[in-house]
Amino acid sequence: MALQIILHVNRVKNLDWKVKLGSNWCSVTNDFVSRMLQEEPKLLKLFKWTNCSDELLFQTIAFNCGFMNRMYHNPNGADNLRFIDWVRSKNGSPHTFTIADK
Repeated sequence: MALQIILHVNRVKNLDWKVKLGSNWCSVTNDFVSRMLQEEPKLLKLFKWTNCSDELLFQTIAFNCGFMNRMYHNPNGADNLRFIDWVRSKNGSPHTFTIADK
């Protein structure tokens, strides 16, 4: 990525999509996955050498492929409806819940 910055590489200048950013912790529908698979060549070209592409992929597809109106949006900014336990995290990954956590 640093080399791309030094060489002024801009892989999105001619892109017909807008790149969006958001959480990678989400649930998707079968329709959404089908669309992702249809767009696979474009997605691979766009995100193959991208840093943090998992935080760009879902939002970019949703925005550019007609899924934005089906996404949950909280005006207060709490869009992520996942409970993630970072307190008991290990090695930068969230805690994996087990039946003992019930």
